[in-house]
Amino acid sequence: MKKLFALFTACFLILAVPLPVYAQQPEIISTEIIPQADGGVLEITLTQDSVSTRAAQTKSGTKTVSKKNASGQVMWSASLKGTFTYDGKKATCTSSSITVNIRATSWKLSSKSAGKTGNKATGKVVMKQYYQNSVIDSVTQSITLSCSPSGALS
Repeated sequence: MKKLFALFTACFLILAVPLPVYAQQPEIISTEIIPQADGGVLEITLTQDSVSTRAAQTKSGTKTVSKKNASGQVMWSASLKGTFTYDGKKATCTSSSITVNIRATSWKLSSKSAGKTGNKATGKVVMKQYYQNSVIDSVTQSITLSCSPSGALS
């Protein structure tokens, strides 16, 4: 009886100990590097969220534009997130939002906007760089995230 109780207790403890759950990271679909006149680059990364329900045929992803200086340091980044439904014949954007992350104190966000139309999530940011309270650079960046009728993001 003691052996049975010990076995039952051991099984209970094994099952009762919580196992770590790791969140799935978004899948990187593509990365594009665009050289800039100042020696820096714009890096455009498209990621797809790992959790998407096939039954409902929904998909979400993010397109991020990062402004890097000539040394490779990120000055700022703008991320457009879109959620879509698709059925094999058409796709529809159901939500869009844009977030901005500024890492260099000389850059400021002037304006941002996000919208949706048809199968596209759209976003726009205007970033300005200042030196001694004067604007020395201005970047207007438009971002578009699309979904095909089969659920492919681009």
